[in-house]
Amino acid sequence: MASYDNINDKMNKELKYWIYVIILSYLPTIGFHFIIRPMWYKGVDYFTDATTMETLFTIIFMPLYLVVTNYLLFKKHNKTNISFIINCIIILSCVFISTSLHFKNWADSIGSWDNPDTETIMVMDFERTAGIVVSVIGLTIVFVRLWNKNKKQTLFNTQDLTK
Repeated sequence: MASYDNINDKMNKELKYWIYVIILSYLPTIGFHFIIRPMWYKGVDYFTDATTMETLFTIIFMPLYLVVTNYLLFKKHNKTNISFIINCIIILSCVFISTSLHFKNWADSIGSWDNPDTETIMVMDFERTAGIVVSVIGLTIVFVRLWNKNKKQTLFNTQDLTK
């Protein structure tokens, strides 16, 4: 019976971890664009502000927030390498969702879903690419930190065995 409780406890911890990851990743990604959405309907003066805010969010703020948040959760819960890969996929999916919601806000207010202009396509492509690059750089730094930490732990565990 004790092993069943242990398995149940591990499953609850695993479920809590993934709920935290999903909520802390997707909620800010989606929520930000819904908060900015009314700016697209206020008038021409607000279009530049709205698109600038959404672009900066997708390129800088969101990737940095997601990398740091997922790193801290990963570290706190002592996750495995496969969890890191899933976290990477979630972060990169947030970049795609963010650029899609930016395009949606633009297309619903002043643009066209069917025939977007060349400049808008270029901005969205730049935004997506830059967001992915910033995310990958952050994830690479996190990977190196985790790898060095695991290497040190292995070294210390090996030294403990020789005593």
